Amino acid sequence: MVKDLSRGFVLSATVAVLGAQAGYAQETQERGSELRFGLSIETRAEENASLSRPAESATHSIENRVTVGYSRRTATSTFDIGGGISGFVGHDPSGDFTEFRSPNAYLTYEKQGKDSRFRATTRADTSEIDSLVTVVDPDTGELSLTADPGRRTTVNQTVSLSLMEGGPLELDFGASSGAVRYEDTLSSSYYDSDRASGKIDARFKLSPNATLSTGVAFSGYEADNADSTIRENRSATVGLDMRLDSQTEASFGVGYTEVETWNSGQSDLQEGGTFSAGVTRSTETRKIGLNYDHSIAATGARDSLTAAYEQSYTLSRISAELGYAMDDNGDGGWIGSVDYFHELQTGDIKLSLSRDITTSDNNQDRFTTQVSADWRHTLNETSSVAVRVVYAEVEYLTADIATTGRGQISASYSQQINRDWNVTAGVGQRRAIQTGLDDAVSNFVFVRLNREFSIRP
Repeated sequence: MVKDLSRGFVLSATVAVLGAQAGYAQETQERGSELRFGLSIETRAEENASLSRPAESATHSIENRVTVGYSRRTATSTFDIGGGISGFVGHDPSGDFTEFRSPNAYLTYEKQGKDSRFRATTRADTSEIDSLVTVVDPDTGELSLTADPGRRTTVNQTVSLSLMEGGPLELDFGASSGAVRYEDTLSSSYYDSDRASGKIDARFKLSPNATLSTGVAFSGYEADNADSTIRENRSATVGLDMRLDSQTEASFGVGYTEVETWNSGQSDLQEGGTFSAGVTRSTETRKIGLNYDHSIAATGARDSLTAAYEQSYTLSRISAELGYAMDDNGDGGWIGSVDYFHELQTGDIKLSLSRDITTSDNNQDRFTTQVSADWRHTLNETSSVAVRVVYAEVEYLTADIATTGRGQISASYSQQINRDWNVTAGVGQRRAIQTGLDDAVSNFVFVRLNREFSIRP
């Protein structure tokens, strides 16, 4: 159902928005074309690369990756296409191997009119599951916490169209579709899935200080798991944004949401009214806010209260949001995010933390926590050192489901050889964590030589 919907919905949306481009302003300024090429060669040695329990013997590999891209930019449009693929040779616990891995391709098109804007994107990526550093896919929300020798392919498309920008009535249309496919996996936690979504939003400027907004949205999800999960989400909202004074803004919203889930052919419907209210106070360098949200999820009603803070300094900036989310059974926990950046005299520091609540395919609420920290120090004009720490954890509200996590720490040294060539050497450790089990640990060392250059025809 969602498979057919995702193909037809995005196709029809694409035809509609492409037809709407007839009213766009013509290109007025030539910006030119660019061809981009990249080449990298990496030698890597890693203990227990599959993060197995018990640990496996070491893997040694040489990766040759080639990337190519083409872009064309004008005063009103951007076209960008590209991709890459890696060739591997090496030896792992199962023997010698020679194969191609990690192909990816992307295409982006943007068109800017006098009072309208269109954007379309498509991207396909294939990755070895054991090599994934980010355990939560930013596009699909898929989790990759279980060690597995298989591979994952994701395909995502989006289209959006904005009309009458800056006028008393503004319209936004959006559609997206995506698919996740797994190959040669052993764990039952990895299964194919498809999704599609669409929305229409309208904004009416009632006065210079008040805007009325309304919207409808639909999303569908279908998984090829043991329960043959299908989920549909339908919602409609009305909101009001007001500027109370030069520094204070308030927003209110009401709506209605239906979330229908089918597991093993059995239907479960969660529905009800939604409500949100927030207030924000801003200065030139600071913003503080408070927001309450009552929503409907596949497991029932959710309530969250969050406080937000943003501050900019001469050499740093911080944005934070902290709150508490609770379901209709009274179970809950803290949610939020923190992003911090500080520019040093010879480098910079970046910190990021996020914790959110989502629903699994078997209707279990879970908290997903992600942490990353980066430190970079410039030694001179051509060399630098860096340290990176990444950790992600999934904790279910149901006590009988194990908490799992995945982390990595690495340190590297980079040297620019000439204008095009760079060499990077580093060491690191990956770790898989699960309640009730010993940690699975992998230590690695690598040397990478890479070159990137471009040609303007």
